[in-house]
Amino acid sequence: MSFSIKNDLRLAGSSLPNRLRGDNTTRGNSDAMPSNRKLNLLANTLALLGGAGIFALILMYPWTVALSGPVVRESLFVLMVLGGALGFAYGLGFRAETGIFGFILSPVTVFVVMAAALLWIAYALVTGPQQLP
Repeated sequence: MSFSIKNDLRLAGSSLPNRLRGDNTTRGNSDAMPSNRKLNLLANTLALLGGAGIFALILMYPWTVALSGPVVRESLFVLMVLGGALGFAYGLGFRAETGIFGFILSPVTVFVVMAAALLWIAYALVTGPQQLP
């Protein structure tokens, strides 16, 4: 009497997610694939490009974060690094499902932090280094 992997998974019962049991029905499970793949791909692409854009702008215009001398705007630097990092993580497809990381890596949080970082960079570029607070 031999068992295949599929039979073993069937014997394991409902403790396994649908995708491991070979069951393609969703039944309201969060393991289901998103219904609109184009929208998901667009969100990933925008997040990845936004994260890369934030880091590129920081490298090209470091005065948006740090003035000459010992003055560094730590809170703005943290905002820009978080915006870039969240954009990369979300853009590469990482999805946290539980706890605080599920909130931090939600699309709303990622895009709000990235937008805030990009808005500061745009404000700094328009204002110029001499007029920044």
